[in-house]
Amino acid sequence: MIAHIRDTPLPQAGRAVGIQTIGMTMRFGSFTALDNVSIDIPAGTFHALLGENGAGKSTLVKCIMGFYHQTSGSLSVDDREVSVQSPRDAATYGLGMVYQQFTLVPSLTGAENLVINRTHVPAVINWARERKDLAAFMERMPFKIPLDRPVSELAAGEKQKLRNRQAALSRPQLSHSRRADIGADTG
Repeated sequence: MIAHIRDTPLPQAGRAVGIQTIGMTMRFGSFTALDNVSIDIPAGTFHALLGENGAGKSTLVKCIMGFYHQTSGSLSVDDREVSVQSPRDAATYGLGMVYQQFTLVPSLTGAENLVINRTHVPAVINWARERKDLAAFMERMPFKIPLDRPVSELAAGEKQKLRNRQAALSRPQLSHSRRADIGADTG
């Protein structure tokens, strides 16, 4: 097993992080998907990444999140260059992503989906404590979701809200979404 040594401290919980890419390039064989892309997103700010299909938006985010490894260029989190090897690694730097497609297990309840999505899930889950912690978490949320029902019984809007809660529970300090209305409370 190869040990990964962290090159920057973990972000503080609840604190936003800033990111910067410098000269990020991603090639797939002879095809260049990103060509020398530099962006600067200061901590605590909101930005939109717009472009035509095939412009490289998803490729850039996948490089930042560790799904792809850029051909050249660098990524910095809070002004320190980092090496993100995987989405789990990205999460340790405070980076998160809300996926356009649902990533929920339909046969499990909302609560079960929230618990199994965490970075570290114990081998034996104390469901009484988890339900209490989830109830306290949901009290702080601007909308309610039935956590005791299987996801297959939830409406599409409830599923999206549940997916957003998954991202919030993972405590990212920078979160990416593919949809403009992702945080909207539609009822």
